[in-house]
Amino acid sequence: MKLCYMSGGKEMFRRFGKIMVVVAFLFVNIVNVEAKERVVSHIELRDVTYSGENAIPRIKVFDQEGRHIPKKQYCMFFNGDTLNAGKVTVSVKGIRRVSGEASASYTIKKRNISSCQLSGIENHTYDGRKHDPNVRLTYHRYNVSYRLSYGDCKSIGKKKVKIVGIGNFTGTIYKNYKILPPSSRILTMTKSGTNVHLTLVKAAGGVKYQIGYKTKKKWKTKMVSGTHITINVKDKGKTSFKVRTCKNGVKSAWSAVKRV
Repeated sequence: MKLCYMSGGKEMFRRFGKIMVVVAFLFVNIVNVEAKERVVSHIELRDVTYSGENAIPRIKVFDQEGRHIPKKQYCMFFNGDTLNAGKVTVSVKGIRRVSGEASASYTIKKRNISSCQLSGIENHTYDGRKHDPNVRLTYHRYNVSYRLSYGDCKSIGKKKVKIVGIGNFTGTIYKNYKILPPSSRILTMTKSGTNVHLTLVKAAGGVKYQIGYKTKKKWKTKMVSGTHITINVKDKGKTSFKVRTCKNGVKSAWSAVKRV
């Protein structure tokens, strides 16, 4: 009985050993075949928009069976300027049991200036000098390239600025600002019955004067050209007055209110 047990055990061990050898052989061959067959097939990527920094899109590399290849198994090379707008070619070469090469191109698109931060355009008060719009256009911490055009920036009125993106930028923005008439104020007021005589400070720029007056609750207005005016308020009681200047559709702020 003892001899039969030993014999049976040896036979089983021998058969088990043969099976393990076959399994190991098959495993090694499958791994080797898989490694030999894995070849870089194609690249997937998308266009990006200029940001002021190196514009590298998200890149995916696949083998001939459409399986994703991890980053540690290929090297990437860029042919082109990855900072500025334009076309860039990406080449990929397999490493670490991955062979083959592939390439693809992407475009760094120009950024529309509508997504940028605009400052420096503000109203001015007429003083006989030119007031060029002090435009500042930025994208985050980077300056933006643009071309500026505008018309008369000296006379009183409404003005328009045209901003066109150039270089790494595109698009057009229109912005408005005003050159306001200089303000005026009431120098003297005298009342005679229902008539009030006003003397105003003369403002430059050929402006007109809008007089606001109120006897009870509602303000009334009157447009005049000179600085010496008489207004019949039709009321002998207290009357409030204020003045502002006007020209070409724009107006100054109201002056302080005076009562008589």
